Amino acid sequence: RHEASQKRRADEESAQLIVKDAIADVSTNYTNANMRQEAINRAMAAIDQNLGGLSAEALQAQKDAALSTMHASVVERYLDAGNTGMANAYYKANRGMIQGDDAGKLDKSLKEGNERANAYSAAAKIAQEHPDDLAAQIVAARQIGDTKLQDRVLTELKQRYNDDQIINEAKASADLGEARQYLAAGKDVPPTVFARLT
Repeated sequence: RHEASQKRRADEESAQLIVKDAIADVSTNYTNANMRQEAINRAMAAIDQNLGGLSAEALQAQKDAALSTMHASVVERYLDAGNTGMANAYYKANRGMIQGDDAGKLDKSLKEGNERANAYSAAAKIAQEHPDDLAAQIVAARQIGDTKLQDRVLTELKQRYNDDQIINEAKASADLGEARQYLAAGKDVPPTVFARLT
C-alpha cells in the first residue's frame, strides 16, 4: 500500500512537471503553432500516462485545466507583445477551452488591449492630420465622443509629443556638439551640419 501511494505521488509529480514544462514551451513558442501543438500533445500524454488511476472525469478535468492555462498563456503573450489582433483571434478560436478564472482575466485584458489599440490608432491618425501641432491635435482629440477613449488619445498624443521633443532636443544637442568640434579644431562648420542647426 505504501509503495502504491509513493508511486502514485511520483506519477502525479512527474505529470505536473511535464505539464508545467509544456505550459512554458507554449508560452515561449506562442507564435509557432506546430511547437505549441507539440507541447500540448506532450502535456496531454503525460496526464494520460501518469494519472491513469483517476476517474474519467478527474482525468478530463486535469486536461481541461492544463489546456486552459496553455491557451490563456498564448493570448497573454500576444497582448504583452502589443499584438491585440492576434490575441483576439487566438482567443476567439480557443475560447471554448479557456476556463473560468482564465477566461475572466483574459476578457478584462483583451478589453484593455483593444482600448489601448483603438487609442493608439486614433492618436496616430490625429498626429498624421496635424503634424507637429499639439494644440491642433488636442482640439481634434476633444472631438471624440467617448470620454474614456478621448482621455487615452490625449494621453497618447501628449506622450508622442514629449517623446518627439526629447528626440529633437537630443539631435539638436548632438548637432551643436559636432559644430563645436569643428570650431574647436579651427575648421569651418560644414554646410550640412550648419543646416541642421538652423
